[in-house]
Amino acid sequence: MKSLSELKIGIVGCGGISRAHVTAYRQAGARIALVYDVNRAAAAALAKEVGAQVADSLASMADPGAIDAASICTPPAFHLEHCLPFVRARIPVLCEKPLEISVPRAKRLATEVKKHRSLFLTAYCHRFHPPVIEARKLIASGAIGRPLFFRNMFAGKFVLRGNHRADPKLSGGGCVADNAAHAVDIFRFLVGDVTAVQAQVANVAQKEKVEDFGLLFLRGKKGCYGEIACCYSTPVATNFVEVLGDKGTITINYWVPGRPDITIRREGDTADTVIDVSQAPDRFVAEIRHFLDCVAGNAKPAVTVADGLASAEVIAAAYASAKSGKLIRI
Repeated sequence: MKSLSELKIGIVGCGGISRAHVTAYRQAGARIALVYDVNRAAAAALAKEVGAQVADSLASMADPGAIDAASICTPPAFHLEHCLPFVRARIPVLCEKPLEISVPRAKRLATEVKKHRSLFLTAYCHRFHPPVIEARKLIASGAIGRPLFFRNMFAGKFVLRGNHRADPKLSGGGCVADNAAHAVDIFRFLVGDVTAVQAQVANVAQKEKVEDFGLLFLRGKKGCYGEIACCYSTPVATNFVEVLGDKGTITINYWVPGRPDITIRREGDTADTVIDVSQAPDRFVAEIRHFLDCVAGNAKPAVTVADGLASAEVIAAAYASAKSGKLIRI
């Protein structure tokens, strides 16, 4: 078994999210050996930055011995075709979310992963966010009793024009396919599977081909209900996850100066209790370290291709609900 420093990592797609992967790999002590992008200039720039080689093709990256693991950082519409060479060669894959732009394509990828018994991790990084991990522990311990209601907002200012997310053929949708997909995975991680969804989507400010606003209402298998709001057009926003149980409430704050990352207030408390998670690693670093542990055979993927498919099914149902105005059962 190779040591961490001996592992050769391949990066497919050299756009914005690839930088988070590269930074985390380097912090973990792994070496970026090959990079690939249809934009050769982007690939050359990243290769020069990290001391890697530019691969001629995906097929050559998947040749025996070329790399030990791959991160897929391309737009969602290409995930199936970009993952397949590595899945079929049984090279471990960390694939960015969402898994694909449609449920049939996500199912095909999941089928290939199962068929080839390939190691595959879907990159839902919020599962590795320290406050989310702590919230899961608190819920499992019974600290807030039975979860009844999940609330989430992921909003901010993101300019769609000029970005691949503005093209539904590449992204599968706007903020619902992007931010709400994270929220759905957090819901599943904290309180269980989704059985039904009702949603509204709109482009209220940017007037592109995809939505910049989404509102989802979820019904959970374990009796917890959820409300998810996402937006690309609000420069000042409070991003949070809240789980309300019959004995207390957990609140996770994202990126709000002066507010604690996670608090809990139980029935009868007169104030919130702050939980310190400041010593835990950044979620991207933790995700990459976990992936490398899986590659080394020391762990099993915490976010599987099945998890990626489950989220894709909920998001597809949300779009179907927004179009029909009906509750969609999953």
